[in-house]
Amino acid sequence: MKLIKTSLVFTFLFISTLMVAPVAALATTLNYTISGTGSGSLDGNAFSNAEFTFSLTGDSENLSSNILNPLDSATFSIAGVGSGTFHLATRIGAIGSVVFFSRGSGLDLFDFFTDATADLSSAFTVSGTGGAFALNQFNDVATSAGALGFDSASGITFSSEALPPVPLPATAWMLFAGLGGLAAFKRRKTA
Repeated sequence: MKLIKTSLVFTFLFISTLMVAPVAALATTLNYTISGTGSGSLDGNAFSNAEFTFSLTGDSENLSSNILNPLDSATFSIAGVGSGTFHLATRIGAIGSVVFFSRGSGLDLFDFFTDATADLSSAFTVSGTGGAFALNQFNDVATSAGALGFDSASGITFSSEALPPVPLPATAWMLFAGLGGLAAFKRRKTA
């Protein structure tokens, strides 16, 4: 009986501590979209003036100095050509009005100027000014659809969307209810 009382006291103290403890900031999923019109090749098949979209996803915990490294996923779609997933570590960053999508190692893939400064931690939509530059390194990039390369890109739009984190306190209440039910069941069984 004394053991049950002791365990109930410790359970109560544990639950009370968790209820008043500050909840740590939860990571947020960040989604970025780069779209425009471009020319290049995918798996040896040339395309010209095709609409493209890069969809990039990352975890806000990996965002530092307006650079998200690494991205959790990077996919692409090129109208009339194909779509796929990049098979290399990638990152995205913004310095002033320059945005870069690059290999995780730092070699740029796709850089462009925007009409406003992009804060990668918030939701936004900015338009590119001029075309992409530094495309000379965006050749024979390994993807699930074959080697991808870009020769030119224009009409660029860059947007961001932050998805809210899953609230963990709701699951904590379920855990506490279960622990309380077990304690009550055990207490009733021994009585």
